Amino acid sequence: MIYEKPSIYNGPTLYNGAGGIYNGRGVYNDVGEQLNYGSVIVDGEEYKTLNYNGRLWTVENLRNDIVTNYDVSPCGRLYKYSDALYSIEAKLTDGWRLPKLSDFQDLMSFLGTSKPKEWISKNFGGTNKNGFNLELTGYVNQNGTLTNQNVRGYIWTITVHSYGTYYRYNFYGGLSGIWVDDYSNAGSTSKTKLSVRICKDE
Repeated sequence: MIYEKPSIYNGPTLYNGAGGIYNGRGVYNDVGEQLNYGSVIVDGEEYKTLNYNGRLWTVENLRNDIVTNYDVSPCGRLYKYSDALYSIEAKLTDGWRLPKLSDFQDLMSFLGTSKPKEWISKNFGGTNKNGFNLELTGYVNQNGTLTNQNVRGYIWTITVHSYGTYYRYNFYGGLSGIWVDDYSNAGSTSKTKLSVRICKDE
């Protein structure tokens, strides 16, 4: 079940939109400063949201304990692709969904990638100027080992790579850059686990 809570920011520039608006103007030095957060509740867990150029995004990693996962609290949980697709997305309603590669490409084009610190949570040395709050939780590799923690954060997309159905693109970033990766092993027997965000077209 999904519940949304809109919010309104009446600052120097007037934003009246559900889920919060970020339009690239102004200075955002701290989490929440001049950012108009909304929220969405997914299966009992509440997440902050922001609207980037007409698309709502959760700006926290999912932390629902509804499938097998790797707990990296307080920064959410890491999930296998198959679990994200079949267990998490199955609970989403009202237009919320797992992001496609093109969603992240639109986001990267809108926010820009030349200053990666603006994407990164202050807890990991970033400024979080644009509010996306990317947390450098790393990922769980094929051996079941947590890798690149405090170095990079990784988020699943549902877009299939040309290598085949067991491969999906993922969005990832760190203090040195923001990218989309060519592929990640995502087969049902894979132990690879990444973070999950969701989005919704307005």
